[in-house]
Amino acid sequence: MVSYPRSISIPLKYCTYEVWPDSRSVRTVFPDGLSCGAMRDESDPNNIREAREGEGYTGPDAVWRSLVDHELLHSLVAEAVLDRSSVVLREQAGDQTFTPAWEKYEEESLVLAYQLFFNTGIECRPLVYPVTGVIPGRLILSKFKAIKDQHGDIYG
Repeated sequence: MVSYPRSISIPLKYCTYEVWPDSRSVRTVFPDGLSCGAMRDESDPNNIREAREGEGYTGPDAVWRSLVDHELLHSLVAEAVLDRSSVVLREQAGDQTFTPAWEKYEEESLVLAYQLFFNTGIECRPLVYPVTGVIPGRLILSKFKAIKDQHGDIYG
């Protein structure tokens, strides 16, 4: 009998997010067929430091949990703030549509700010959007929590 790795599929507004705990990888699949995957070297000291100090993750799975949340938040932030798919993930998937650099930096800064907030409660207020207190902020918080509640332990 063939055994397949366990995966978790999370349908979102503009994509489907997949988590593969056994291979410690994630993938975002867009309706037009483009997709991008991600993995991180969990033994790399730079990845460990960024996950712990920059994003507030703790424990032996800090880098893995950081990756799972980071890629998911790209899609949630893009949906809630910009009502579209993630420009960062679409570019990584090979989309050739031009996106101004500031839009990619904006998305990335919001993703990192939410990670820090979820893990530490520290609100660093990236660019123009506060992490809590405005409609997009509350929407991202509630969607992120709902996905975690619905899918249980998405980290494996």
